[in-house]
Amino acid sequence: MRAVLPKLPGEEAEIFNSFVAKLSNISEEQAAITQKSGEPGTSVSPHLLDFSGLRLDWLRLQIYLFIPTSPLNLVDNRRLVEHMHSTIFHTKLVDYLDELLRLVCDLSIFHFYPEIHTDFFNQCLRNPSQLRFAIVFPSLCARFTMACHDLCPEERAIIGQVAVRMAANQCQVLAERVCLYLLARVDKFGELADQLAPQNGVQLLIEDKPTGKKKKHKNKSNYRGHATFLNGLNGGLGGGNTGNSGSQSDSKRVRGVAPGPNGFGVGDLPGSESFRRSREEQTPFDKTLFTLSQLCFTVNHHCELHVFDQVIVPREILQLELQTQLIEVLSKYTTLV
Repeated sequence: MRAVLPKLPGEEAEIFNSFVAKLSNISEEQAAITQKSGEPGTSVSPHLLDFSGLRLDWLRLQIYLFIPTSPLNLVDNRRLVEHMHSTIFHTKLVDYLDELLRLVCDLSIFHFYPEIHTDFFNQCLRNPSQLRFAIVFPSLCARFTMACHDLCPEERAIIGQVAVRMAANQCQVLAERVCLYLLARVDKFGELADQLAPQNGVQLLIEDKPTGKKKKHKNKSNYRGHATFLNGLNGGLGGGNTGNSGSQSDSKRVRGVAPGPNGFGVGDLPGSESFRRSREEQTPFDKTLFTLSQLCFTVNHHCELHVFDQVIVPREILQLELQTQLIEVLSKYTTLV
C-alpha cells in the first residue's frame, strides 16, 4: 500500500488526464463522468482511503460507452481502457486487499473454461508423478458456484448443474483408470501362474535319460544338468556367458524353449521377472503397480465431495465401476465355456 498510494495522485492521475484531453465527440454527461473518474486519484487523503466511488464511476462510464448510439467506442481507445483497469487494480491494493486476494486465489473461473479444465485434468493423468493430485479437479468443481454474482441468483442453478456433471465425469474417469490397471495386473498374474502350470512347466525340465553307465557318471550328469539350469537362469536375466561348452550342449536338451547364449531364452524361466540389477530399473509390472497405488490414493483422498446440492462419493463410483468390469470379464469366461 505504501508503494502504490503515492502513485495514484501522481503518475496515474496525470496519465489519465492526458488520455481524457484527447477524447472528442463525447456528450456532456459522459464528459462529466470521465472528469469525475479522475478526481479521486488527484485528491488522495491519507485518512480516508476508499476508492469504491472511483470504481463505480468507471463501471458507469463503461455502460455509457457501450451504448450503440455512443459517439465514443472503447475499442478505439484501448490504451485508456488498459490504464483504467490498471488504476482500479492499484486502488484495490489499498482499500480492497482482502477481497482482491480472495478473487485472485479463487479458481471458480474454470467454470467458464471447461475445455482448459479438462485438458489440465488429462495432462495430470498422463504424468505418473501427478496422479495422486488428480482428485483436485473434481473437488475444484465444488467451487464453481462461487462464480455466481449476488445480482444474478438465477445463474446459480445452471452453474451448479454443470459443476455436478463435470465432477461426476472426472470421478468416473478415475474409476475407469483404476479398473484398467487392476485388471491388467490380474491378467499378468494369470500369465505368471500359467508358466507354472504342469503342461507348461514340464517343458522347462531337463531330460535325464536312463543309461547303463555307472552311478558316478550319472551323478556327474545330474550335476551338469543343474549347472546348465543355473547358467540358463543367469542368461535369462541378462548375465554374462559364464557357462562352458558342456553346459551349452546340455541346455539344448530343453524341450520347447529356444536356447539363448547360455541355454534358455531371455525371460522364459518363471521368476526371471523378479530379478534386476538395481531398483532404478523399473519393469512394466512395477510401473503398473506404481500407477495403481497413486490412483488409489487420489480416489481415497476425499470421502465425499459436496458439489452444489449433491454429494459425490468417489469410492462408490469406483465400486460400481469395478463391479461392472468384473461382471463383463466373468460373462466372457462363461461364454467361452
